[in-house]
Amino acid sequence: MLDYSSFVIDDFDINDYANTILAGELYPQHQTQFTKPGMGAASKDDISVTISKLDSSIENVGKQIKSLVCNYIVTLRCF
Repeated sequence: MLDYSSFVIDDFDINDYANTILAGELYPQHQTQFTKPGMGAASKDDISVTISKLDSSIENVGKQIKSLVCNYIVTLRCF
């Protein structure tokens, strides 16, 4: 069962949620304005590094897919 309670909090901030998830942290269920994650320069740097790693991983997956398609092109044409 999925838990949607984080999204119905009155002061829910989508940017804080995205930054927390991209940083690999758990988003607090009940947070106040004083405990929001992702505030400050250090977290922005962390997010940049995380996004860079994600971009690199996506490029790697694309290369792997291209390699597999090239290796199995004859088999794929039969479908």
